[in-house]
Amino acid sequence: MFTRPYSIYIDKRPMRIAFLVNPESTSLETVDTIINYNRSLWGGRFNPIILTDGHTIDDKWWQFLRDIDPDVIKSLVPLSIDLIEKIENFLSPLEIEQFREDQQSTLRTLINTRNASAGIDLNSLNPADFETWYQGVWHEDPMLGIFNLDEMDDDIGKHFVRRNFGTFRLPKTISPETFVIPESLKIVLSQGVVPPEVHDAFKKAGVPFSKEVFSKKSIHRPGSWAIIDQGNTQIQYVESRDHGLSVQPETRSFTDEFGEIKNKVYLVTNRKSLSTTLLKLARTPNIVFRDQVCAFPESERDVRYPLKDHFDVVVGDTL
Repeated sequence: MFTRPYSIYIDKRPMRIAFLVNPESTSLETVDTIINYNRSLWGGRFNPIILTDGHTIDDKWWQFLRDIDPDVIKSLVPLSIDLIEKIENFLSPLEIEQFREDQQSTLRTLINTRNASAGIDLNSLNPADFETWYQGVWHEDPMLGIFNLDEMDDDIGKHFVRRNFGTFRLPKTISPETFVIPESLKIVLSQGVVPPEVHDAFKKAGVPFSKEVFSKKSIHRPGSWAIIDQGNTQIQYVESRDHGLSVQPETRSFTDEFGEIKNKVYLVTNRKSLSTTLLKLARTPNIVFRDQVCAFPESERDVRYPLKDHFDVVVGDTL
């Protein structure tokens, strides 16, 4: 009997999940749902979306799938018997979650999450966790990059930011103090200019402007003007009410949302400002986006066993 001592080394990694979609029939809304689903998972940034018609997978996509070596495959397209056998023979995943016609309405019911790896609530970050995630990665503290897209009316630009960087749900803090300015200022506001009277009114209300401020027709609140203060990353709204222009100061408090986490807010209003922002980010050291948070391991994210009378040992990184 072999009795020499041996050692078991423990190393955790996130579960690898691959999604199979048909580019001819899968909507972009479904793709966005897959992306959002992965954002909530540890390591979800690396879960690939593979293109297939359900019968074959192109050689390059197939090689990519083999390199990923997924533990679970979630298909959003009906798979042929031949393709299922090929996947089982060459990839041997723990599970192939096949497409079901009666579950195609939403991704939530289509995707079985019982094998999902550790989840991350990115909208309840706290400074201690954030520092732990990146401890030792950089010499300086990381900075969380936050995009404010409230006043951007370019859907393609919005989707580009959301799919490649990710965005946070940001709180709105509305001041109850409102004031009225002359109706005649409508013309000036419609030209994108913030007149001195508005500057003075906001100053009296305790909402000072920076030098980078302009007005535009609001898409966030139809029928109103958005006073966009780029320097202070604030937005206030002006709307017609009671034979005048009612101004309701509104600011977004990112500090309240992210506590002591070091962050930088980027207000993006059009493609030009998006291009300028991306150039700034390319030169900004230690910047972190929402999509990157789920990519890094965290030492305390461990497996929880409901039963205490046994444990499992997995030998090797793949089956």
